[in-house]
Amino acid sequence: PTVPESGVVGESLSELSIQVTDEFGNARPGDVVTWTVVTGDGSVSETSTTTDVDGFASTTWTLGQTAGLNELTISTGTFSSTISIEGGAAPPVQPIGQGSGQDGTVATALGTALSFTLVDAFGNVIGGEPVTWSGDGAFDPVATVTDASGVAQTSWTLGNGAGTQTASASVAGFTVEYTATAVPGPAIQPTYTAVPSSAVVTTILQGLTVTVTDLYSNAREGDAVTWEVIAGGGTVSLGTASTDANGAASTTWTLGTQVGANTLRVTTGTFVEEFTVTTTPRAGSAFGTTTRPVCAVEPSLPVSRATGVSFRPARFASARTTDSLPITRSALPAASPRSALTSDSLMTTVTGRPSCC
Repeated sequence: PTVPESGVVGESLSELSIQVTDEFGNARPGDVVTWTVVTGDGSVSETSTTTDVDGFASTTWTLGQTAGLNELTISTGTFSSTISIEGGAAPPVQPIGQGSGQDGTVATALGTALSFTLVDAFGNVIGGEPVTWSGDGAFDPVATVTDASGVAQTSWTLGNGAGTQTASASVAGFTVEYTATAVPGPAIQPTYTAVPSSAVVTTILQGLTVTVTDLYSNAREGDAVTWEVIAGGGTVSLGTASTDANGAASTTWTLGTQVGANTLRVTTGTFVEEFTVTTTPRAGSAFGTTTRPVCAVEPSLPVSRATGVSFRPARFASARTTDSLPITRSALPAASPRSALTSDSLMTTVTGRPSCC
């Protein structure tokens, strides 16, 4: 019989027939013909048939499901002949990708290449099919073909954005989908809420925030941040915290009661930053130094005239200002009974808390 040189796995070659004649070309009805598959995993509809009145016998040969050589031997009497056909792969089916679901750092290549194997419905590999890769990030190579094993693969370098990223391969009318989870890269210099250069004592600075990101502005969640008051005696509401989903952590800084430098140290990983606020007294408070006229003294001699008062040598006077601000006790200058202390001399330094004369 005449058969094609090639076919497709699982294909049926129907009405495969032969004619048996004598040496003069006369048909031989009633001869038995056997059909035997010798190579490949195909089959025949009838393994033994009898020639009809015209000397013909036939069967249907179905090629095996494994791509490759198929051979069929036909025998009748003392004669036999073998025919062959190459069974190629059937049309491809939807490929299944390998390498999906990986975790990696933004802007870096995943540890495992993306790949798939192109096969037909019977599992026969299909080589030589063009493949195009696309999606977030970059691919190497972008275009390729399935190899002799039906495999295509590429290296996937993730894009710059943290979160879920996608990639796909297009082949033979099918699309193979992949996903990966990109995590932020190493932290860069954090950003900080600005603090004033000066403020009055005990000022409360709320919402001092540290924000930690990577080079591509992706927020880094879970980074430890510590705040430590190292000068000025103030306090913080939170000494240690972890950055949230936005890469931020916050505290409140209450400045100390002392006038001068208040310094806060902020540490995040290897990054250390210090902030200094210079505190000043509150308006109208008794902090600081001022000079007030004395309102009363204890003279040892009576007032001799309106412009002066005589005192004993080396005596101390205690006094207070008319508005009750506190003053120190001051040693009065030594004077002879006739020396006088003018009103311009009746001055003292005001410090500390108020006290009564």
